[in-house]
Amino acid sequence: MKMRKIIIYNLLLLIVLVASGLNGYGQKERLNKTYTWDFNVAEDVTFNNYDCDMTIKIWDKPITEYKMHVTAKGSSEEDVEKLDSYLKNLKFDSSPGSVNIDMRFWRSRKMIIKKIKMKLDDGQNINLIEFKISGELTVPRNCNLNFSSKYSGIELDDISGKLNMQLYNDKLYGGKVDNSVDISAKYSTIEFSDIRNTKLDLYSSDFEANRVGNMNIVSKYSKVSVNNAQDLEITSYN
Repeated sequence: MKMRKIIIYNLLLLIVLVASGLNGYGQKERLNKTYTWDFNVAEDVTFNNYDCDMTIKIWDKPITEYKMHVTAKGSSEEDVEKLDSYLKNLKFDSSPGSVNIDMRFWRSRKMIIKKIKMKLDDGQNINLIEFKISGELTVPRNCNLNFSSKYSGIELDDISGKLNMQLYNDKLYGGKVDNSVDISAKYSTIEFSDIRNTKLDLYSSDFEANRVGNMNIVSKYSKVSVNNAQDLEITSYN
């Protein structure tokens, strides 16, 4: 009986050790982290976005903050360490009055036989099995925002500064804009609640708003829906 208890105890211990080993297997090749940058900028913010869902928030601080959320699995621990080290030391152009953030930190990114081969801007090569990125940009309420994007979903809070956007294959959901709006979009879906003077250049896109001020639209193969507009000028094809 005593020998049987010893055998059972040893079996349970072995199961626990194996389970612990499996639970930790591959963890060193994974990266799940948020990187944050802060800039003492309250006037002009320029942001270039690519294949990354974004949330744009507003606050009353004279600071622009950018958070990048990265989830990745590397082919090796070294790949993950390279990516993490590079992102921790990543810098963006800024001055007392403006900041220019280009979140596309790689020169090239290719999918080859279920593996992502990425060349970073500094020339390093890394191999990833999984890669997902999302972002959060928080800007001063009255700043002027120049935002360009491709292949992304974007949520935009109410904003009081001027808004300039260049969109390609994006989905934008915005609140209220208490200033002029200038948007150029292709293959995109755009929704706002209330906006003021607006200039739109649309190609194969959908635009919807509850209320707008003066509105100038150049449209090709697009759909525009507005519940209330003060003055509307449209140049439309098909």
